[in-house]
Amino acid sequence: MNYRFVAIALGLLSLVLIVASAFLFVSNSSLSSAAGQARAMAGIADHLTALAGLEGRLNDVHIHTDFLVLVDGKEMGFFRPEFDVKNAFVHLHLDRPDDGGKVIHIEAKGVTLGHFFSSIGMRFTSNCFVADGRSYCGGSGKELALFVNGERNYELDNYVPKNHDKLLVAYGNYSGEELEELIAKVSDYAKRYG
Repeated sequence: MNYRFVAIALGLLSLVLIVASAFLFVSNSSLSSAAGQARAMAGIADHLTALAGLEGRLNDVHIHTDFLVLVDGKEMGFFRPEFDVKNAFVHLHLDRPDDGGKVIHIEAKGVTLGHFFSSIGMRFTSNCFVADGRSYCGGSGKELALFVNGERNYELDNYVPKNHDKLLVAYGNYSGEELEELIAKVSDYAKRYG
């Protein structure tokens, strides 16, 4: 896949969406009441949400999912300021030192793992995980895999997490026994949120 082409296409799509949103806002700003303007903005938000591939609206759901990312056996840390509440639809809360950076908070239906990683400046696809400027792609004896509640899941970036899921994204070359040990390392903090 040509990522440069995809990046350009997404950039152009974003520009079109911004221009369309601004046009709709300006055209609806003549509405006399604040309630009318709020309805217009809610409509714009609904359209943008649908274009982003999400099924629901903000705050339709409140899902908590434990996750762990391992690259060649090393845990990737997400307890970093640049990852704190980057997106209203899906985010991490770093104000909780014990579970911060280990629980994904999802606020709308249809949010995928791909959406989550994209929201924090990473890329997760069916074959590659890109973080901190490095690409970890399947091949050369290494594999990118997703495990959901201990079971292999082939949806990868398209997986829509459910409440209290325990997710492991693993890149490397692992034996079955090693994978069992790694799966057991996924935290169990999400259950605290009900």
